[in-house]
Amino acid sequence: MAKTTFSDGNQSQGTLGTRVTAAFLNAINNHRHTGADEDGHGALDYAAATGSANVYAVTLSPALSAYVTGMPISFLANFTNTGPATLNVNGLGAKSIQHHSLALDAGDIQGGQIATVIYDGTGFQMVNAKRSAQVPAGIVEWMAASTAPVGWLKCNGANVSRTAYAALFAAVGTTFGAGNGTTTFNLPDLRSEFIRGWDDGRGVDSGRTFGSAQADALESHTHTVRLRSCGSGSASNSLQGSTQVPYTDQDFTTAATGGTETRPRNVALLPCIKY
Repeated sequence: MAKTTFSDGNQSQGTLGTRVTAAFLNAINNHRHTGADEDGHGALDYAAATGSANVYAVTLSPALSAYVTGMPISFLANFTNTGPATLNVNGLGAKSIQHHSLALDAGDIQGGQIATVIYDGTGFQMVNAKRSAQVPAGIVEWMAASTAPVGWLKCNGANVSRTAYAALFAAVGTTFGAGNGTTTFNLPDLRSEFIRGWDDGRGVDSGRTFGSAQADALESHTHTVRLRSCGSGSASNSLQGSTQVPYTDQDFTTAATGGTETRPRNVALLPCIKY
């Protein structure tokens, strides 16, 4: 965003200085108080926001008569945003809040914290966004908590709205299920699953479709069983107990051992996906 430049003008040359409006000065005045900031030169005041999440409103006194390009506004957020948001100052009309000209993502404004924005002529640019938006939709992370944080959903296979979670739908589409086929889609279901990197043409796990599930398996292998000669008669099948079998070539099956699945040591965490 371009920085506002002021000029004193030159009377002898007939050049006028910068005309600063009352609205601009009021905006500055409304944001100064007698405290001290980190460098000891005064701090920014703020207004307490009202309204609902994503639809913020503040009232400054004296009231602004118009939005002015370059004016800063700081407000104490009453809600954490859950998506794109707007700010309405003194009833002048709701204007979008963006960060680097991009719509906010969930959690960029945190409830109970002060947000600072600057009017750029058409809307507000947020200068201290939490920037959860830097994490792209579709990223999967493992949480050391049993609930999903703001801006994330559990990877539990649920049907969710294609419009409410438009960024996530754009990223994953119907890879993990088409939902009702029109207005919803499925999240990946990673409950009780291990993750394996997609083969993507390498040939180690060939034939796999991206996002597909794979059942458990053991690689093909053999075991050798040797019966020692005991002369004539019969031999003890030690693999199955003391059953006496005629001394001829025999196939034996070992007794079952182990649990209901083959697995390494592991820790259970919550998989979540960014929306």
